[in-house]
Amino acid sequence: MRWLFDRQEPLVEAVLGSALNAVWIGPAIYLSRRAAGEQAARRDPEGYALREALRTGTVPEEEATRAALPGYLVGQRRATWAALLFILGTASD
Repeated sequence: MRWLFDRQEPLVEAVLGSALNAVWIGPAIYLSRRAAGEQAARRDPEGYALREALRTGTVPEEEATRAALPGYLVGQRRATWAALLFILGTASD
């Protein structure tokens, strides 16, 4: 990407730099998401289970969480529509 904006360096150097960045950025993102997921699971176990079920498409094992899933999905759908309408309303300049 940097080569597109700064054409003073050759393409080969830009590709090599991007590859080297990917070597450390990939694991850093993976580990930070893993740590954030563990913290969220400790902070709000029921909400984390609902978000994880929605993200993975699996049914939660606990009965209480499974019963709360339809209401959570309805809330997510409403929030998505509200965000879409807000974006369309503010972007129509």
